[in-house]
Amino acid sequence: MAGERYPHIQLNENFRTPLAYTRPPRPFTSPPGPTRIRESHGQTLKNKFDDAWSVSCGEDAVTHRIPEGVYLEFVSDPNTELVFKSLEDMRSKKVRVVNVREKEDNEGQKRTLATVYISNDKRSYIASKLDDYIENDQSPGVPKNEKLVNSIADIKQALLESFWTDSAPMPGDSSEHIEVWLNSDTEETLHGFIESCEEFGISSTSGSIIFPDRRVLVVNASKQQLEQLYQNTPYIAEYRKAKESAAFFLQLEPEEQADWAQDLRARLKLPENSDVSICILDTGVNNGHVLLEPLLSSEDQHAAEEDWGAQDHHGHGTLMAGLAAYGNLKTALESQTEVEIGHVLESGKILPPNGSTEHRLFGDTTCLLYTSDAAD
Repeated sequence: MAGERYPHIQLNENFRTPLAYTRPPRPFTSPPGPTRIRESHGQTLKNKFDDAWSVSCGEDAVTHRIPEGVYLEFVSDPNTELVFKSLEDMRSKKVRVVNVREKEDNEGQKRTLATVYISNDKRSYIASKLDDYIENDQSPGVPKNEKLVNSIADIKQALLESFWTDSAPMPGDSSEHIEVWLNSDTEETLHGFIESCEEFGISSTSGSIIFPDRRVLVVNASKQQLEQLYQNTPYIAEYRKAKESAAFFLQLEPEEQADWAQDLRARLKLPENSDVSICILDTGVNNGHVLLEPLLSSEDQHAAEEDWGAQDHHGHGTLMAGLAAYGNLKTALESQTEVEIGHVLESGKILPPNGSTEHRLFGDTTCLLYTSDAAD
């Protein structure tokens, strides 16, 4: 079947050609920003910066604590690039971009918005960049910090929406479960944030998930409490709506899980002769599961070496096949309507069973590493 329908997929010895990986080019072109009148643009941004700082510092204090800094929002012109990296002070870590997002207006034009935390003792860091732009030249006729300052159209106070990076609506007056993305992965940041939650009467989860330079945990908070957090603490990077987990299905007894799987199987609308196939190049795939069997035939299971067998010796390939087949399986299971699948699966076993595999996290990418047991 694979040879007839997908002749470009070949795994036997005669069709192997080793090639070194080269990263494909990623050209990026951004339309030039508007022509600026140096003195007026620089002075306008200075005034906006001072006004935004004063408003942020002048907000009614909700506790006896004095905020260590403020969050401001830097905005680009429509459909132009914001040079936000140049806003950060990487040495002191006291001026840092906590999130960057795009916002589309009613005319379909996109602006880039960067939320930046600035500690009180680093206010001059941004102010001096604006002063240098107005007064000093990098070379004759070229202002200092020209690319940065020319890319900024507006500077304003950061509001709750400056931290909301989810497509779901922001919370209202009632408490909701919210993901809080902290702007550091350190224990010190976590402890400081938890103390702030206790001070404002906000309950938080005992555990957290760690990413490079980020730590995520869930709180139960209202709109007002989320505002209190970013106005009074230096820890916030993003807010998102907490997603429901798949714990309900994972905790079911095997017989109950089978019932849910059979219910979904009965609601599947499968392709009769799809021209789209996803090939899983991994540890093999076990297609005996009721939700994989209709998408992966035995004829479409292959192995680089015949004596390896096409079945999954590790489990990773089968998990990846389920992800390729259904995406978020929780959504499909909960649905009471027909679920249409527009593709089929193939499996190419490229990792031998006489080796060991392990998962490693590199940044935001999970890799499967293979180590051979055979002595070379």
